[in-house]
Amino acid sequence: MKCRKKGNGLKERGAEVSAPGREGYGCGMRFCRNLWVGGSIRDPEKVKWKLKHNAGQFSVYVIALAAAEGDQLDIIHCGYLKQRCFDTDDMFVVGLASSRQEAVEIVASLAGKVVRETGDADLKGYFLKG
Repeated sequence: MKCRKKGNGLKERGAEVSAPGREGYGCGMRFCRNLWVGGSIRDPEKVKWKLKHNAGQFSVYVIALAAAEGDQLDIIHCGYLKQRCFDTDDMFVVGLASSRQEAVEIVASLAGKVVRETGDADLKGYFLKG
């Protein structure tokens, strides 16, 4: 993995956007200020730290803005993030879940919120605008 360096009920949780620089640890993975966290995630700050520092976790799914042009969001098991071919440098995480089902429920809740607030289902645009 490029960013690895030797020698990071549904609730909205306020979390600062964090993007560690290249000064030593972790990836360029960034997190949404209002990170959506599944109810079964006990310590979101610890999960974020482990994701940034490439530490192993068994039951964490990341909901991130899609890397592909025509897609909205990606649901990714954290095990995939450890693979060398998976680039997390530009990943923007909007949610965390402990199961795929919980991640799908979070995405459905996000879509409902975005449609209510904007009248449109452009999730990616909603998060990129701020």
